[in-house]
Amino acid sequence: MLLSDIKLTIADFLPRFLRLSALVTMELSREARGKEPEAVDDASTPVNMESSPSESGTTSKQAQPSRAWFALLCGLITRAVLEGYVARGWKGAEYAEILMGVGLGIQGVGT
Repeated sequence: MLLSDIKLTIADFLPRFLRLSALVTMELSREARGKEPEAVDDASTPVNMESSPSESGTTSKQAQPSRAWFALLCGLITRAVLEGYVARGWKGAEYAEILMGVGLGIQGVGT
């Protein structure tokens, strides 16, 4: 399979972007507390989003999302929705609702 054979959309990158952002936040919080990073055996190991990024209950300034991060996320979502309606033939609000539900763990959004 060639790289040119893979048909990825912007929407395919949103879960990866959110997961990477969560991992970076966890690492920055760990560094702020002065802890060593935990060993991860597999890149597909799920991230526990239930726990707080900081054990003390306060999040370091480094670990908080910036305006630039939110602007990037907003731009990615906007482009993914536009790509869906223009290039993929989406109709109605169902697909946009599903896209906005990425990362929430909600099944059957829009049905």
